[in-house]
Amino acid sequence: MDNYQSVDVDKLANIYFEGKVISRNIFLKDGSKKTLGVMLEGGYEFKTASRELMEIHSGKLNVKIAGDQN
Repeated sequence: MDNYQSVDVDKLANIYFEGKVISRNIFLKDGSKKTLGVMLEGGYEFKTASRELMEIHSGKLNVKIAGDQN
């Protein structure tokens, strides 16, 4: 899907890592929630309570999963 239609967006942004990572919550018509964000170049460690799916639409990303020996 290239765009979302008929959504509600939180006005207040989620700001992390001194403003280098910014996201906003988007609520779809069916009640589901997505987060749309921008990450500037840098190294970041995210700690989440549950699994997350990240879709990268431009740029590149190297990921290391905690506990992964590779």
